[in-house]
Amino acid sequence: MLDRFGSRDRAQRRRFEVRSIGFTDSDLWIAASAHEYGLTLVSSDGDFTRMAEATGIATETWLVRDRDR
Repeated sequence: MLDRFGSRDRAQRRRFEVRSIGFTDSDLWIAASAHEYGLTLVSSDGDFTRMAEATGIATETWLVRDRDR
C-alpha cells in the first residue's frame, strides 16, 4: 500500500520503517480502516492526504480557514 514512499532498493525496503516518512502506527490503522470499509476519512492532517495519493482512500477536510469565510 505505502511502498510508493519507500526505497526502490530491496535491501533498504527490508529495513524501512513507516515512521521515517512521518506516518505513525495510529495513522496506518485509521487509514486501513477507512480503506477496508470504503469510508471517507475526514482530517486536516496532511499525512492522510499523502496516503490518499498512494492508496486511493477518500479524504476530506472540514476545516474552515478565515480566508474561506
